[in-house]
Amino acid sequence: MVVVSKEDLVAFKKMEIMSEISLLSEHTASFKKKYGCSFNQFNERIRESEEDYSSWDDFIEWKAYEEKINELRNLLETLNAEDIEVR
Repeated sequence: MVVVSKEDLVAFKKMEIMSEISLLSEHTASFKKKYGCSFNQFNERIRESEEDYSSWDDFIEWKAYEEKINELRNLLETLNAEDIEVR
């Protein structure tokens, strides 16, 4: 039998989340480098420019990364606040 504490589970989940944030951040960094701006600046730029399917594809992908990073950061904040229940 393996016994795992709540603290161990929380620590593992935090490491898992931070690892995923790091990986997603690498993807967003490549877009920042490619376009020379932040996501918000790129969002404004793409909405003001003529249709460019390649840029729109990048925008959709970049937006998904940004949304997932925000979701994971919120989850990490919840874990840090110890607002959890183990069942």
